[in-house]
Amino acid sequence: FPVTIYDAPVKILEIGSYEGLSSTYFADNFLWQHEGSRLTCVDPFSTADTTAPVTDATERVFLSNVARCRCPEKVLHVKMFSRDFFASNHETSFDFIYIDGSHLVEDLVFDMEESYKVTKPGGYVLIDDYRWNGDVLKPCIDEFVRNHSDLEVLSVYYQMFLRKRTLA
Repeated sequence: FPVTIYDAPVKILEIGSYEGLSSTYFADNFLWQHEGSRLTCVDPFSTADTTAPVTDATERVFLSNVARCRCPEKVLHVKMFSRDFFASNHETSFDFIYIDGSHLVEDLVFDMEESYKVTKPGGYVLIDDYRWNGDVLKPCIDEFVRNHSDLEVLSVYYQMFLRKRTLA
């Protein structure tokens, strides 16, 4: 992130938290400087998801990891599918969104489109698993970027890092 992200409270949305390692990184590095900063972690911790190695213990590991981070009180744990979260979300916008939820193409497309709607102009989106499983998700991520001309690709490798341009 550019240094300017530290100048004000930051709101982060994480879709798919698994064991909370990225959650704790975000909390430890981006939330502690401002009282109003928040991280919303959305994950159903569903063992029925065949694209992720979720077990009955995964949520407990997530909660344990988050409890040990620098500011666990700024992390909101939302145990639900992203479709339900977006349907009930009252947050108008986020500064940064990390997408690492379902690896099914239709779910990823939904998560990207809904995340795009709530990303602030000038905000960032990091999409994980760009080259996952023999590039299964790559074509739909590429199409998403092509369909949104205000998205600037900042970097691409295993993840794609995007910035939503500010309105001119």
